[in-house]
Order: sequence, then C-alpha cells, then structure tokens
Amino acid sequence: MKDITDIIAYWARCSHDVWIRWFKPREDGWHEFIDVEEALFSALVIEELNLYPMSTQQFLSSTWANFESGLEAERSVFIRRKSSGVFGRPKRVELDAGTRCKILHADSTGEMIGGTPFLEVELGREFFAEPIRDAPTYRIEYDPQS
Repeated sequence: MKDITDIIAYWARCSHDVWIRWFKPREDGWHEFIDVEEALFSALVIEELNLYPMSTQQFLSSTWANFESGLEAERSVFIRRKSSGVFGRPKRVELDAGTRCKILHADSTGEMIGGTPFLEVELGREFFAEPIRDAPTYRIEYDPQS
C-alpha cells in the first residue's frame, strides 16, 4: 500500500487550472476536456508511479480513501439511477476512525460540488463527493493487492 495523497492533489490542482483557464469558457469545453483530464492523470499520476500503460479506471480500482481520524461532516451524497442519471443531496456522513472507502472516480473540474475537485468515495450503494485538498481529512492509498 502506498500513500499517493500528494500526487493526486498535484494532479487535481494542475488539471483544475487547465479546466478553468482553457476549457470551461468554451461552448463544448466539458466534452473537449474529458480526454485532456485523462491525459493529465496518466502523465502526472500513473507515469509518476511507473504504472504506465495502466488506464485511469484500472488505477482507481485499486485506490482507497483512508479516513484515519474518521469523518463527521455534511457532504453531497449521490446515487446512480439507470433511468435518470445521478441524483444528489446533502447528507451527514459519519465514518469511524480508520475506515477505508473505495475511490470510484476522480473529478478535477469539481462542477458537481461548486468548482472544487473531488473524489467519488463509495458509501454502500451511494457515493459521496470528498473534496481534494492540500490538507485532506483522509489519505489516498494505492493498493494493487485490493
């Protein structure tokens, strides 16, 4: 298991800056940015860890958010519905100290939660948006054995 919190935070800052400066103002910026975000993740995270040519999704399938001190906070909690996409609402999330949760996706645009890059963290059949910060309340761990 390897702590990759700083690497993910670096990618999120870089990718978010590119999104804000060059793609968000464009009419089709969201669609154009998808491949750029993927390329930045590959270059700044996967290659940094010498895991190329692993895909982002393969990589994320082995990542975890470790809430060493627990978590008691309001978060945006979502559920995916086949018929209507993603449905979200504010909800209090309470996790015991030492809880490890699967990371499902990383989003550097942050458009779903007010412009802050975030991780989709599994919470049973739902997921919550956990902001990617320089001083997070969790550690991001890569565990290829998981």
